[in-house]
Amino acid sequence: MKLLLLSFILSSCASIHQGEVAKTTNKYVVGSGRIMHDMSDEYHTFVNFTFENMTNKWMRVKKVEFSCDEKCMKNTKILLGKDLITWSEAASSKKALEDYNRSMLLGGLAIAGAAVAASSNSSGGQTAGLAAYGVGLGGLATQDINKSLNKIEVAKVVPESHLLAPFSIPAGLFIRKWIVLYSPKESAYPRDVKIKLTFEDGKSFDYLIQTYRPDIRSLYEEEEENY
Repeated sequence: MKLLLLSFILSSCASIHQGEVAKTTNKYVVGSGRIMHDMSDEYHTFVNFTFENMTNKWMRVKKVEFSCDEKCMKNTKILLGKDLITWSEAASSKKALEDYNRSMLLGGLAIAGAAVAASSNSSGGQTAGLAAYGVGLGGLATQDINKSLNKIEVAKVVPESHLLAPFSIPAGLFIRKWIVLYSPKESAYPRDVKIKLTFEDGKSFDYLIQTYRPDIRSLYEEEEENY
């Protein structure tokens, strides 16, 4: 299963950095991020990140903290656990996502979701465990995510490829990470993202990324016209 996840991470996109390159003082690990429009809708925003290791040594990240602009922080939730699995299943059934590349991406999420589900003895037990830490049906409020992750086992609520899961970057290579945000307000998508990576040596670096997303409904209308 881990090999399948690795294949999904490394083969999902052709070029290394497709999004806005992050501003950071860390010259050893380059980061970038972009909102993937074909994976987003009016209420869910899928953000894909890339971290590239510029050194000849493995870089290991033991903690990831996520924040975004004020409007995003106050009005979004980060999908975790069972809700994340449910979202991936629902998104995969949408007609707009049924081409090969999107199916490959969602297939990776489904495999990852199965791993998350398997980490608990039962779906009911998993839900109960999440509820104890305030993870309800809508996930965790973005503004509370970093504080809450100090109290829960990240591996039990997100797959390995998720942005919030600890990760390693092989020497000279890169890794893809992603996150899904939900908001009932269409305009609450992240415009400015800040990611704080804490490495195994205890050093932390901030990554500032500007993201952009046009009106999703306009994209859908354009796709239908061209269909």
